[in-house]
Amino acid sequence: MLVWISGKIYRWRWPLLCIILIIMIGAIVVGSSVFDVLDSSVGIQDPNAQSTLAEKLIRTKLSTTSVDIILLMSSTHYEITDPAFMQSATQLLSRLKSSPKVASVTSYYSTHSNSFLAQNKHETFALLQLSSQGGKASNYQALSPLFAAPDLHIDIGGTIIAQMQFDNQLKNDLTFAEAIALPIVAILLFFMFGGLIAALLPLLIGGFSILSTFALLHLLATFMDISTFAVDVTSFIGLGLAIDYSLFIVARFREELSLDEQDVQGALQRAMATAGRTVFFSGLTVGISLIGLLIFPEILLRSIGLAAIITAVVAMLAA
Repeated sequence: MLVWISGKIYRWRWPLLCIILIIMIGAIVVGSSVFDVLDSSVGIQDPNAQSTLAEKLIRTKLSTTSVDIILLMSSTHYEITDPAFMQSATQLLSRLKSSPKVASVTSYYSTHSNSFLAQNKHETFALLQLSSQGGKASNYQALSPLFAAPDLHIDIGGTIIAQMQFDNQLKNDLTFAEAIALPIVAILLFFMFGGLIAALLPLLIGGFSILSTFALLHLLATFMDISTFAVDVTSFIGLGLAIDYSLFIVARFREELSLDEQDVQGALQRAMATAGRTVFFSGLTVGISLIGLLIFPEILLRSIGLAAIITAVVAMLAA
């Protein structure tokens, strides 16, 4: 089977290369925005556990809602009851309340509750709940230009801000880690194979595997909740397996080609019949062994298992 497939790959290598390039471009376009659709708020709670159901029941019956954004309004010159402070604050809150992207605004000026006041009377805060239509993160970004008021200093916090900062930090950490790991791996592969093309091939396969998995996670996230931790799993498993599998194939292909440099197709078929068979069963074994994670009800564990399975299979096919 693998010998027949490798023969077809060699025969149609140039059209196949064009198809791979098209898939790569599509994976870059779709996969680059995977952070926008994954959810950093999902945790290890069982959605069907009694404690989770009780929490939902309390929120429903007591009409308690989570706060998405906290606005801290302060001034060193005015107290919150001074006309200048009140005018700036009420204008800001009115603009936010009139926006369809905001579900509710609760503040001292709507409740007259002293719990919204600081002891020095120079600070007060407002609680905002954003509309879920269109995505709360997108709604916050659209509202960002409105968070300003004359004579007032505005500080912004809340769960939405924390989630966005978590996603940005995760993205920056992955970029930093790959910026360190990839050059080191490239140097080691160069000395191992003694050639630039052979050294870059495992890295290209690793990048293709990661981006393809990102694209698939993006598509799956439209139908189910997937944690942002899936990105971490994709990065280290995708790069590791892709380099490992491609090393098997490339090393065996070079050994077979050294016997007869004119018989490229024969070298490829023999490499696929031996090392390719090992890679095929290894990828299937890794994928099957991780299916157990999909049984758990926790979204975090299911996300890790789903990302790992997709990454292993994609890395195996790419190699």
